[in-house]
Amino acid sequence: MGKFGDKFRKERERRDIKLEDVSNSTKIGSRMLRAIEEERFDQLPGGVFNKGFIRAYAKYLGLDEEETITGYVAALNLFNSQQWDAEKPAPQPSATERSPAQPSSGQSGSGQGSSGQSNSGQSDSAQPGPGKFISSEPAERQPIGEQRNGSRDQTAKKKQQTVPQSL
Repeated sequence: MGKFGDKFRKERERRDIKLEDVSNSTKIGSRMLRAIEEERFDQLPGGVFNKGFIRAYAKYLGLDEEETITGYVAALNLFNSQQWDAEKPAPQPSATERSPAQPSSGQSGSGQGSSGQSNSGQSDSAQPGPGKFISSEPAERQPIGEQRNGSRDQTAKKKQQTVPQSL
């Protein structure tokens, strides 16, 4: 726990106030208040809600709201930098450090697919399925609102005919 969260917890305990009392008065869930005190900012909803919670909690405890928001921003930046350091991926070995058993990404060890044809780095999803083809000619354009499927037009006309015209 850092200084920022301790400030809230110590002031609340000094005034002999229970977390549930703060929650009832500020309408902030006790889980959120506990997350503030323990500086677990990843458990807060984020954005302007966090600043609103901090401001309301500070006001309830009689702390300077602006000073508290400044402290929150500093604590949040520290928290985020610690999260970033913890999640940073391990460095990948360079191409010269790879052993021959480790192929570079995007290629299989032999350069051949299961059918014996060269894969050339493309996945199977790029290939057209049965009954599909790839054309180099541009698709025919239809004006907006016109349907390509004649059955849709006929269905729409039938619906218009069956609607009673009583005005």
